[in-house]
Amino acid sequence: MAPPLIAEKLLVSLYILGFAGSFRYFLGAFGERCLPISWLGLLFVYNRCFWMGFYNFCLSLILVWLIVGFCLRRRGELRWPHAAVLTLLFPVAYFTHLVGFVVAVTGA
Repeated sequence: MAPPLIAEKLLVSLYILGFAGSFRYFLGAFGERCLPISWLGLLFVYNRCFWMGFYNFCLSLILVWLIVGFCLRRRGELRWPHAAVLTLLFPVAYFTHLVGFVVAVTGA
């Protein structure tokens, strides 16, 4: 669909925006007062795995923040529709990276 260099730039852009958005979603589970802290999440975007090119693990970090934030937002009222969403998110996390999947399961 795109030349290799542009495809990599698109993937990196997806990772940076996805990490920032999912980290903000995670912090939103603790209330509105924690949302300004989400800017500190940008410090963790450029980690060693990202610089080494381990993009699967980096993409799994997006899913870790989404899954843990989803479970925190529904910690007392997990119903069947919520379980269906988790049923979709966990296999995606599994197929991105096993370590990210284990962290997501442990966090959930």
